[in-house]
Amino acid sequence: WKTVSPKETYEDKGLEAALKKASEPLYKEKVALATEVSRQTGNTYTASVWMNMANLVSELGASLSDKRVVLFSYGSGALASMMTVQPSNNVDNDRFSLARIQSVLRLSERLANREKLTPADLDAALTAREVSHGIVPFKPTFLIDRLLPGTYYLESISANHERFYKRKPLDSERVLNGPLTA
Repeated sequence: WKTVSPKETYEDKGLEAALKKASEPLYKEKVALATEVSRQTGNTYTASVWMNMANLVSELGASLSDKRVVLFSYGSGALASMMTVQPSNNVDNDRFSLARIQSVLRLSERLANREKLTPADLDAALTAREVSHGIVPFKPTFLIDRLLPGTYYLESISANHERFYKRKPLDSERVLNGPLTA
């Protein structure tokens, strides 16, 4: 490809395949882990950068301390952002240490424990959300038993549009299968 003009390479699938193969080891070493959550969940647009940063902390914890992490988002193609962060374990409160955050996140475990739902389940959930949109006072009908222990959830919305949240107890069980709503 040294003798080919740059313009001729733009749509050259052979060059694309060769570059992909040549860069694969470096990609696996430097990038793959940081894109695992997006690979499993799909594009979450703005949240992708932060979700994948959370995955790095979840997988690497304290070993990220004082390393430089490059975060890049290409946006819609019209605008891109790049920044570096340097995770640190220099914290006054152990609750905010990389090791503690890692122990709480457990993203790989949580992704592995997702429940597979049918399209009909999704349709029912979306319909329930659609018919309740903007209604106050409101109390969701989704079954709390289906949530993971420790999950924060919307308990109700008052007539004044105040939102009230609760947390499912950490020692509670998660019920799989069965109806999504009461």
